[in-house]
Amino acid sequence: MRRLSQLEDLDPSAVAKGLSESEAAVVSAKDDLERAEAQIGVEVYMAMQGALSLK
Repeated sequence: MRRLSQLEDLDPSAVAKGLSESEAAVVSAKDDLERAEAQIGVEVYMAMQGALSLK
């Protein structure tokens, strides 16, 4: 069975770095697929940051 990540397992600096990298990937995307994949990353990292701000 796959273990889900716990909020306590998230490293805020790694989340911030992932968000920054995903935002850069959106800007530098070569096509719509790359842009969409990078945008998903942005949304996931933003959700993680939001969850971290609630703890």
